[in-house]
Amino acid sequence: MAIMYQDDKKIQLLESVAHIRNGFVFPNWWEYLLRNGADAFEVLPIPNKKTEGWRETNLMPFFSPQRKWTLRVHKKVQEENIPKNIYDIFPPTAIWENGAIKSRTYNSPTLFINSFKDSILLGYGNIIQQIFKKEKDPQHIFEALSDMFMHNGIFLYIPKETVVEKPIHITIMSRGFDADTVDVPRVLVYLDDNAQATVTVHYGADTQEPHSVWVNAREQIIVGRNAHLKYLNSIQGTNDTLRFFSTSVQLGCESSFSYNSLHLSGQFIRSEIDVEIEGENVTSQINGLVINKGRCFSETQQLIQHLKGYGTSRIHWRGLGQEQSKTVYRGKIYIAPDAQKSDSIQQFKGLSLSDEAVINAKPQLEIYADDVRCTHGATVGPPPPDLIYYFQTRGIKPDKARSLLIRGFINQILKEFPIREVEDFVNICISKEVKE
Repeated sequence: MAIMYQDDKKIQLLESVAHIRNGFVFPNWWEYLLRNGADAFEVLPIPNKKTEGWRETNLMPFFSPQRKWTLRVHKKVQEENIPKNIYDIFPPTAIWENGAIKSRTYNSPTLFINSFKDSILLGYGNIIQQIFKKEKDPQHIFEALSDMFMHNGIFLYIPKETVVEKPIHITIMSRGFDADTVDVPRVLVYLDDNAQATVTVHYGADTQEPHSVWVNAREQIIVGRNAHLKYLNSIQGTNDTLRFFSTSVQLGCESSFSYNSLHLSGQFIRSEIDVEIEGENVTSQINGLVINKGRCFSETQQLIQHLKGYGTSRIHWRGLGQEQSKTVYRGKIYIAPDAQKSDSIQQFKGLSLSDEAVINAKPQLEIYADDVRCTHGATVGPPPPDLIYYFQTRGIKPDKARSLLIRGFINQILKEFPIREVEDFVNICISKEVKE
């Protein structure tokens, strides 16, 4: 299913590159990223069912002959387009809407948040450049697309020795009504040494049939020496939303990182997270909840790399499948030869609410050090009949018992999220997304 350069679909997307400049003169290093992304997009094939890591991923919704994708860059953010549950619970510090960016806090003693373009004009170009210099070349066309369309992004910088008490909320809106629209949001978060912060990023999407929105999002997170970050992202949108979602994380010596993710709605979600533990005595916690329904597809690919020793990582991920949905989890813990005394636990639990719902899980370990503690496990199944029977013996009807078990399954993972507003946020979504 490889689409070559001559294919109309690639030509349409490559031609859109010419429209992203809008009079802005990109520095040489940025030009290189755009050009390198376009070159990779030309030559890399589209993954198929024979490609390692993509065997359960159906990409036809992206490359259907009926789709005529176009990149749209808005000139202004319209805050009224933000879903009410996001706006009320996580009032945004910065907003992205199809490339238009609005920031409420431009520059303060405790943090800096702005667009990539304005950050360069305000003297932060060297920091951004140094971060992108460490980025790997695109491994597949979705990563290449993010680079070749990187016309802007949101840059959040927490300086050394800075503790930000109030959470920082970012909202990403992707909209398209009269055309099949591509949006390429990019978020770069950098906590310098000894900094502390809580950051939430919320992705919403809106479109109307017969058109779709393709959201190709990229997050890059750098946590410096002895820095501490609590991070949450949430994904929701219409049933015509297709998402590729990539998060890369670099953790410095003695840092801590809590990553929490909610996949709440959308036709297609593939999420990749790559965490590199680059220093000793690092603590990393990853929590996630996927709620899937209809004929929707959700896939999570995780790679946690212990590159130095004395690090601790914990993964607790849950998936809830309804109707004819398909949920896929692939997680790998990698322990390098120099990562002695590493301690890692990986756990996935899936709850299937329909005989037609599919939940596949494959946790993996790849260990090259001999003095480590690593465990992994996965369980998938329907609400336990013996527990439903137990509730019935206490006078609780089967439907109510089933509802209580579903709520318990969800609440158990939410209790591990370190951001207290999450339960209220998810409860609002549950009323729409979960048929109890």
